[in-house]
Amino acid sequence: MEQSETILPYANYVQLKNDIQDLERQPPMVEMLVGQTDVSTLTDTSIQAMQHDTRDFETGIEYEKIPPIRFLSTETLIKIFKFLCYEDLSSCILVNKSWWYAAIHVLWSEPFEFIFEGDFKSETKQEKIFSLMRVYVSCFKDDVKNKLLESGISLPSEYFLRPAYNYASFLQNLDVGFLYSACREWRQWLCRQEGQSFTQIMSDTVKYQQFLVYREIFKMFVRTSRAIKKFYLDELEYSGFQCFDLLSMDSELQYLTSLPGATNCFPELTYFSCDGCVPRELVRCLSEICHNIEHLSFHGCVNMGGLSGIFPLILSQKKLRHLTLIGNMGYCKTPELTIVSEAIKNIEHLTLVGTVHLEMELFTNCHNIKYLELYDENMDSNTCRVLNFIDASSVKIERITLRIFYIDQFVNKLVEIIKNSNTSLQMVDIEWRIQSNECISGTNRILRNIALCCPNLLILKVPILLYYNQEAFILFTKVLHACQELIYLGITGPSIFRYQNYLLEFGSDLPPKLEFLYYDTIPKYCEESVLCEFFSNIVKNLGKAISIEWNPFNQEYHNRIIKEYADSGNVILKKLNEESVFSYVGFEQFYYRKSLRGKFNLHPTKLDN
Repeated sequence: MEQSETILPYANYVQLKNDIQDLERQPPMVEMLVGQTDVSTLTDTSIQAMQHDTRDFETGIEYEKIPPIRFLSTETLIKIFKFLCYEDLSSCILVNKSWWYAAIHVLWSEPFEFIFEGDFKSETKQEKIFSLMRVYVSCFKDDVKNKLLESGISLPSEYFLRPAYNYASFLQNLDVGFLYSACREWRQWLCRQEGQSFTQIMSDTVKYQQFLVYREIFKMFVRTSRAIKKFYLDELEYSGFQCFDLLSMDSELQYLTSLPGATNCFPELTYFSCDGCVPRELVRCLSEICHNIEHLSFHGCVNMGGLSGIFPLILSQKKLRHLTLIGNMGYCKTPELTIVSEAIKNIEHLTLVGTVHLEMELFTNCHNIKYLELYDENMDSNTCRVLNFIDASSVKIERITLRIFYIDQFVNKLVEIIKNSNTSLQMVDIEWRIQSNECISGTNRILRNIALCCPNLLILKVPILLYYNQEAFILFTKVLHACQELIYLGITGPSIFRYQNYLLEFGSDLPPKLEFLYYDTIPKYCEESVLCEFFSNIVKNLGKAISIEWNPFNQEYHNRIIKEYADSGNVILKKLNEESVFSYVGFEQFYYRKSLRGKFNLHPTKLDN
């Protein structure tokens, strides 16, 4: 999608100016449309026009009258439009005024995420950033524009034309890193247009100018936004600026509650993420005005701060349900630990990523955990210690995800949690790097308890290790027979393809509702005839097409076989990720930043053949 379609640059302003200004001349009507919760109907005149005579004059037959068409309220349209892609949304703005208003409400709610997390070429991304920044700078008041001019920024004439609407008011996701990065790209682009040298572009003067633009846009967002729902103060590497440098330059941001509009736009905050080096004064300000955060994400900082720095924010929350902790927690053992443990007892979703120096006693009161995600690439997989502090007898976990290096010392507790979760467990997604005898034994125990206790499993991905161990395949077969509701099956490691008889039985034993099959590696020595029979057994067993993602060992005949089945319609080749699988299963897809998204998916780290 072109940026011109997404953010309505000035060519489109001219085309839509009359319609938009007509709408703006009736602000009560706009507010009425947004606040509407029921479905409005057509006028009596319109209804009469649509309910034309339904008699067929040639046959004399009178047909049933067409019922009046009912319009969806703007609020309902906004909820629907959130599921549309940007290309479709840009088309919706041309339908009518109500659709236009609803579409731009969604388009402008998170414009920076669209640009920086989209897969755009460098030139395309710069064009989109420039178009976006042009609109926001045009929304500035005259005194702010004069301030930019006084700092040395030359603004083209179109920047002094006010947009037909204040698009900054639609912002709901405020990302400081993305915002600063956009300001930097925009200012440097203007410098290049002016013919400035590389040395001039990288000068302190230009850096100050881009910081000035960032600060004014940030203040405009806070002042005009109706409600900021997500606030990101982490991963500022996108901006090319260290977190503590950026925040130390901006004293206004630290004293957030003093900014005009802050007490109006932040109380509805539902998601907040920050680094350990975020000033505690800012955290204190947020804790005073934000009490409805549902997902709190904290990225620890090795040199500055620790988890205890956000304790005031945790203690002030009434609806906290999802806690994400990443990295070094900075020895947070304080007298407040017991109080905080009580404050987070109702969390339903716990995500830990490579946590170091985290006091796991925090989670002893967490009896309502439904979703547990643990990620740790360190040799000791220390993050998994949390399993020893969760009361397995009281939790009914629905989803378990483990991406770890080492599992041996935590298998007993993991098995206990699986066993006690029983029929509640719907997803088990496990991967570990080490393949030892203890891991083989651990896999067998996990499979045995899944087969005995978890008939409602919908998603299963585990490493199946058959080396010197026939029991693993027997248990795996029992899982396939017991979990008849299974929709997604993922297998890591090439072991099952080493044994011809196991492979063919596996193809015949798949559960009847299976829709997705993931296999990370087909070894090079797997014979063509065996592979053909394997897919043939799958087709005969299920009697339907199945979606498959696999990684053949770059063998021509492997690819040819799977292509033949795909061409026949018996196999659908597609990327099996959360977006495709979770929506089918009916799972909520949790949002994670692009830099972490490689960890939070159904695809394992590559294992050796």
